[in-house]
Amino acid sequence: MFLRFFFTSLLLLATGHLALAAARSDSCPTDSYRVRSTDRKAYYRGNGTFVRATHVESYCRSKSASYLFWSGKLNDDRPDNWPLKKEISTKWTDEQKERLYEAMAEVPNGLWSKSVKGIYRFLKSRDYPNPGSQYFSKIAIYDSAFDIEHRLTAVLAHELAHVLYDELPPAVTDSYENATGWTRTLHSGIIVYTGRKDGYVEKDGDFSPTEDFANNIEYYLFLPAILKSKTPTAFEWIKANLGDKILMRAK
Repeated sequence: MFLRFFFTSLLLLATGHLALAAARSDSCPTDSYRVRSTDRKAYYRGNGTFVRATHVESYCRSKSASYLFWSGKLNDDRPDNWPLKKEISTKWTDEQKERLYEAMAEVPNGLWSKSVKGIYRFLKSRDYPNPGSQYFSKIAIYDSAFDIEHRLTAVLAHELAHVLYDELPPAVTDSYENATGWTRTLHSGIIVYTGRKDGYVEKDGDFSPTEDFANNIEYYLFLPAILKSKTPTAFEWIKANLGDKILMRAK
């Protein structure tokens, strides 16, 4: 009886030490957080740098400004009143979170809006391969945003540009619309927008001024020569009105 009690006590003591050691090995300093081990897929940073696929071991990472600003906005739940009922929500993986923090570190501070209510994960867009969408300051990031042909930084900048457009004073959006050839008419109490006939960097730019604006901000940041050639009025307006606020930052 005594020996059984003795060995049981030793086992419990050893188990406790192992649990304590595991907890200590999993802890990080207060200014850091634990990044779990993962098999990282290959991708491109916003500046075009290629990052190869590899296995990443668990480690402690400093809490960057991007992490501190955005970590509380990543949400695993389906956003309330999301209009696209058939889109299926999913959870963020640790790898995807790290990709987002890195990408947001490249996005200009002028697009870091506190009014973003959440950044959500969905499997597939209704308009696949569309990588992202935005609805009343709620941003959806789809699986395709993490494919190698997309730059996550550009996807985020595009969706945040939608949020920015909604935040701009009416006089400023009026200025943008006038400069880029948008007109408004009132039909049965509803405002109807008519865009220019051509000069869009993306086909869906003629859908609305805000889609046109988001496309043009994305191209201004990542493909400025194309924007300047295709829609010079948009390039000059962005440069004059937002150029000092949306400078890209090197990673």
